Amino acid sequence: MGYSEYMRPNLPQRSATIWRRLATVLSAVAVVAFALAPSSAALAVTTVAAPKVDTVVIVLSPFLTWGDVTSTAGSALLKVAHDGAVANMNSITADAGWPTVAGGALTLSSSRWTAGPIGTAADPAHLPAIKAANAGSLDAPDIGALGAAIRGAGDRTSAVGNSDEDTSTPSGTRRPAALLAMDRNGAIDLQLTAAGLLATDTGAPFGVRADPKQMRTAIRIALAEQPALLVIDPGDLERAHDAPGQSPEQSASSHAAAVQSLGTVVADVQAAVGSRRVLLMIVTPATDKPYYQPPYFGPTILSGLGMHGELTSSSTHQPGLLTNFDMAPTALSALGIQTPATMVGQPMTAVGAGGAGAIDASVAQLDRLGTTVGAIDYLRDLLFIPYFAWSAAFVALLAALIALVPSARLLVRPARWLVLLALCVPGGAWLMFLVSRYPTTSQQAALAFGVATLGVFALVLGLTAALKSRAEIPVLALSTLTSLVILADQWTGRPLESGFFSYSIRAGWRYYGMGNEGAALLVGASIVAVGLTCDLYASSRWARSLRLGLMPLVAVVAIITAAAPFAGANAGVALWGIVAYAVAWLRINGVRVTWKSALGMLAAIVVLIAAFGAIDMMRGSAETHLGRFMSEALHGEFSAVGDLAFRKAANNIGYISQTPYTWLALASAVALSATRWIGARPLVAALRERPGLAAALAGVVVGSIAAALTEDSGVVMPALMLFAGGLPALYLCLADASQETLDPDVT
Repeated sequence: MGYSEYMRPNLPQRSATIWRRLATVLSAVAVVAFALAPSSAALAVTTVAAPKVDTVVIVLSPFLTWGDVTSTAGSALLKVAHDGAVANMNSITADAGWPTVAGGALTLSSSRWTAGPIGTAADPAHLPAIKAANAGSLDAPDIGALGAAIRGAGDRTSAVGNSDEDTSTPSGTRRPAALLAMDRNGAIDLQLTAAGLLATDTGAPFGVRADPKQMRTAIRIALAEQPALLVIDPGDLERAHDAPGQSPEQSASSHAAAVQSLGTVVADVQAAVGSRRVLLMIVTPATDKPYYQPPYFGPTILSGLGMHGELTSSSTHQPGLLTNFDMAPTALSALGIQTPATMVGQPMTAVGAGGAGAIDASVAQLDRLGTTVGAIDYLRDLLFIPYFAWSAAFVALLAALIALVPSARLLVRPARWLVLLALCVPGGAWLMFLVSRYPTTSQQAALAFGVATLGVFALVLGLTAALKSRAEIPVLALSTLTSLVILADQWTGRPLESGFFSYSIRAGWRYYGMGNEGAALLVGASIVAVGLTCDLYASSRWARSLRLGLMPLVAVVAIITAAAPFAGANAGVALWGIVAYAVAWLRINGVRVTWKSALGMLAAIVVLIAAFGAIDMMRGSAETHLGRFMSEALHGEFSAVGDLAFRKAANNIGYISQTPYTWLALASAVALSATRWIGARPLVAALRERPGLAAALAGVVVGSIAAALTEDSGVVMPALMLFAGGLPALYLCLADASQETLDPDVT
């Protein structure tokens, strides 16, 4: 049977066999997922553990830097860091503009992004204003969740200190310690946050500073009440940051004095603890960060529970990196209190031995990582994404135009090179970290990306020259390379993560696993690689085995890598990825997509998502969005289904006008449609000769539509999937034109 013959639809004698194989393969995805997951005898149910500590003491340290911690030898802050565990923590909140200390405190409490009040006092007495500031949020925070969980367990909460500035106006009253400790009704068992804790000092910002004696007394009174939670806010760091009209020298002096005040408070806490088992947490709820300037993270230091070395959590899976969502679950875990389902963070753990030398090395690494993240983010958001999207859109439209216009055939070869260069970009975006692992500036990052991309381009041009008789070779090589670098990055501990097609650690959308951009490129490129492989080996003796087995094998590897909670944790790929691979597999085996196949895909999606959700819950706590969603459903919170659908729809609509990827998606669609329907229809001819690629492109198109409807990123998904699947097809249109006009002797 010839290769073109098996592409004919309506083969009833083989349909049943193919469907049995499809069911077997898709079922195997779930089986393999269970096999690769951490073992567990049964679904774990979150239980209340025995208390590990008597009191959790949280000291707020807004605008603190690692330089502040290490600047003074023998200081209380440095000693706690040496004796305890450290990490970077982001300070993203729902505040409009820069994160605020009030928004940071509320975010720490709710374990969801929360905004502080606008134009009014930031204290529990103004809870209605706080709720109003968060009304209409797509991911509504449970304001006061931490205090409510502690008081609901029969324990006490306390707050000491304030960040009051100009108290002649409502917005000058700032009590972030109380915001962090309060329950859902704004109640706290002991609140020592009055202005009496401040001493008049004409040389201090706003003319006041924390009174050391009054603060020491208040801390001792609060601890004598034996609270489960004590939140302390000296306030001087926020006042030093907000004071208007300071020269750089005055600002530096005020900040240094505030750091010294913070160290005094930490020493007072340690002296007042006595025999109580205490977990001390020094947390930075806000950083001094214009959007693209360091510091991108704030220091977090924990002392107690035998923690040493670097902190991490299941939210990030990265030593030395935490989210501000993790603070509340950590406090509750230490107190033996069940974490509410509304919280999305995870308890912190420590890795490493700790000690002065180890902490010094850790702090240096934390500073370096933060600088690299900022350099990459600056380049990606301001330059890479718009230039890549517009350039790729231009290349797609130019390739279509040249393929359609006979008089432009002299431009075929340069256009082919442009298409290949565009397809080299994803490989270069990951491999750049092999050129420079930790670029410290955007210029270094750009240089590393350029070197990696041009290196890939040179190799592909060499491959094209050596194997010019097979036009499919260069695009097959690039599709395979893109797939392999993404898979390798995920399975080797993500050494190349936080790149141009990855998530932003600084922005906080995702902290581990595979982002939507990487997943779209992986699925699109791998499907095209399989289709082209089947085309290249259509006449070989193993052609039928490739058609039947290669796509399911690649699908299993890619979907598990992208969607499994122990790997990429991008559960949406289990939905639209199955659609994309299944459509391509059916088409490549000559079976039409019907309502029966649609039901089969739906069944496979349900089985796989259930399997991944169960695996996540087996791990003791729901770490991924899917696991948390299933946990909420099991707790009877069925409104989560509607909330999830609403958030995705709202995000998808918003992205259409906000991202340049919209134009890439439109340009790709126009280019493919034009070459499919206009003039000599070069795309039809190219796909007729390459039915494997035709099947792959069908899977990419259908899968991209499914992804656009189900993922938060919306139009970004079809843009990158059509880039990965459509540009190879346009390249082959140009290659066919080149063979007809420029290389007539090539067979």
